[in-house]
Amino acid sequence: MGQKASLSQKLEPLLDVPTADEARLRELAAAGLEHRVRENHARYRRGEISFGRFAEELGFNAWELTHILEEMGLPTTNLPG
Repeated sequence: MGQKASLSQKLEPLLDVPTADEARLRELAAAGLEHRVRENHARYRRGEISFGRFAEELGFNAWELTHILEEMGLPTTNLPG
C-alpha cells in the first residue's frame, strides 16, 4: 500500500503558484486549513456536528480526517475523558 499523504502534500496541487511568494502562500493556506480543522474539531467535541459532517465540511473523507487529526495531535473521538 502507498504511504499516506501529509496535509501539506494534499494542499500542493491546489497551490501550484509559480511566484516568489509560493512558500508564503503555502504557509497561509496551511494555517487557514488548520484553523478550520480546530474550529470544526471543537464543534465536533461539543456534539454539534457528526464526524462525517466534520470531514465533509473540510472536503475530506473520514479516513483522511482521522489521519489529519492524528498528525495534529487532536482526539479522533468526541468521547469524554
